[in-house]
Amino acid sequence: LAISGTGEMADYDDPTSTADNANKAPWADQRDSVTRVVVENGVTRIGKYCFARLANAASFDMSNNTTLTEIAERGCYEFMFSNALTLGDSIETVGKEAFSKCCNFTTLTLGKNATYGERCFSECQYKAIPNTTNKYYQGVKTVNIPRGVKAISDYMFYKCNMLTTLYIGDTVESIGKFAFSDAHFEYVILPESVKTIGEGAFVKTAYLKAFSVANDNIAIDGPIFSTETGKNPKTSSEYNKTP
Repeated sequence: LAISGTGEMADYDDPTSTADNANKAPWADQRDSVTRVVVENGVTRIGKYCFARLANAASFDMSNNTTLTEIAERGCYEFMFSNALTLGDSIETVGKEAFSKCCNFTTLTLGKNATYGERCFSECQYKAIPNTTNKYYQGVKTVNIPRGVKAISDYMFYKCNMLTTLYIGDTVESIGKFAFSDAHFEYVILPESVKTIGEGAFVKTAYLKAFSVANDNIAIDGPIFSTETGKNPKTSSEYNKTP
């Protein structure tokens, strides 16, 4: 499936919708036959549900696109590509749940100029492939957040249960609530630029051995390791130790 031309892709309805008036993408009914998606230069926007629920499309190629500015809400929802995902610096907006439940890629590099909607990479997790025996989606393992990104949104990597490696650039100022819930990293080092951490940001990170912050004046918005009152350090300086 190759998308070419200039301008924005339209918004569509969920390809699994049974509504009589559903406005589905032209390829929705053949989506199980799609094995590769290419977004060519000139395309400026991926609309809602454009590439949603592509279970057999192992490749997603935007490498030649320098014009894309937006990936809309659920634009690539449950798209099971397996190649590393690098978002270009032309991208300004990644919508809510844009890549939620994309469970088969392992490496993500964010675009430095974009803002990221709630849950945009949530539940990109290790899990069984439906209707198979002993076959599993890999789940995202490595996330690179480059210098330029300022905010990690609420639930951004929620339930990414194979996330073991995290690089955070020194321009990130806020980490939203439950942003890294269920992650598998052992060590977290936050740069001095981080000013706020939302409630439950690192809850259920069972493998976490050490957590360090460079800024002693971080605003901690409720418990960040446990949702139970009293099981977290009270001041930001106390976070420079094993939780």
